[in-house]
Amino acid sequence: MPDTRTALVACPSFDAMTGLLAHMRQTLGGELSAFEAMWRNHYRLLTDVSGRHAPPVGTESPFYVIIESQAIDADRHGARFDQALESAFEAGLLADAAIAQSDAQRDGLWAIREDIEGWSISSPP
Repeated sequence: MPDTRTALVACPSFDAMTGLLAHMRQTLGGELSAFEAMWRNHYRLLTDVSGRHAPPVGTESPFYVIIESQAIDADRHGARFDQALESAFEAGLLADAAIAQSDAQRDGLWAIREDIEGWSISSPP
């Protein structure tokens, strides 16, 4: 079973978000398994407005991304994933990050992205 690393990050701009995708592709290569973007409205609706999910990072950024990576060697993979995020932060490609430390936390990050029921309940008609 592969080792999976997941983070939800806040990006300061669209250009930073696309730069982050290029950075993660270059740094993680074939280990990058997901890069799922969310606009601020979606993130805020399912955290602040609905109260269905606690926001793992602040709600002021214009874009949010769930990044996931998978590899066989857990120790090296974890260090590579953390270093990729750290260098992205230093380059200004992300403003904040929450890295899942358990399967439950990973599921919580994905729940924000995938909560269609919460979106439909909380969206204005």
